[in-house]
Amino acid sequence: MSIPKRHHTLAQFYLNGFCLDGKLWLYDRELDEYRQQTPRNTTVQSHYYSFRDESGERITGIESALAQIEGQASQIIEKLGARTPIDIEDRQIFSLFVALMRVRTTDFQKEVGELTDMMYKEVNKIAFATKETTEAILAEIEAETGESIQIAPEEIMQVVKDGQYEVLTERLHSLGLMFPLAEDIAKELFQMDWIVAFAPPDSSFITTDNPFTIVPPIEHDRQRGAGILTPGTQKQVPLSQSACLVILDKGGRGSFLDLDKSQVRQINRNAATNCDRFVIARDESLLRSIVRVTGVNRSKRKRKWAMRR
Repeated sequence: MSIPKRHHTLAQFYLNGFCLDGKLWLYDRELDEYRQQTPRNTTVQSHYYSFRDESGERITGIESALAQIEGQASQIIEKLGARTPIDIEDRQIFSLFVALMRVRTTDFQKEVGELTDMMYKEVNKIAFATKETTEAILAEIEAETGESIQIAPEEIMQVVKDGQYEVLTERLHSLGLMFPLAEDIAKELFQMDWIVAFAPPDSSFITTDNPFTIVPPIEHDRQRGAGILTPGTQKQVPLSQSACLVILDKGGRGSFLDLDKSQVRQINRNAATNCDRFVIARDESLLRSIVRVTGVNRSKRKRKWAMRR
């Protein structure tokens, strides 16, 4: 039995919801390019959710679990799109699906890498603060490896002080965080108020390769950042070109709401600004308009983590 190697960071069924005649339009921030393509060839990475164990065998359990959840979620999106209230079981399943939209992405992998990089650099500044401690660490490494380190302690101390190096994080680390973190997020989302908001017939929602967008309240200090549990935040997740899930504070209620075109535009702007690399829409004119208004073609993804002094 062959092992699927084409892994979608956004499910194909989900991308189908943003198509027109079987195709979607995509803006590639990295290449500064607009192109039309099929969902099958969108947000694909080889073996993105698999890894090899110590024996070299490829482990594919994460991709299999995602496929199972996606199968259930596709039916729930159909219900919500038809304005059909869902029961508790469906809400539990969909809470996990939405939470995974936050942590299955390339953006999340970068976040994990950034946080790891920041934390290790802070620890290293303490460990290599003096010549004595640096010499002790080098001696310990030499004893463990049996190899001589031909770098002066002062050189290492300067590199650590300047922070001009990168701490690399193995992919397995972010993979190991995915489901435990998604389950914790899902428990919180399950308890919150949900609104399924609908675009008018002459308007549509876009999506991105990082579709879970946290929108803080107007009065929130933007320098402090905002999380899922920050009071007053909206968690906006486009479900299709016609529907978007808006999650509020705790309450556990569910409702449906019709939006006007200006409200749809604002949600689209929020989504585009939150993208990692790709902005996705059903037609080229809408895509170009959103990219132009938000300026994502003139900026790069911002680092999510920073140490405040």
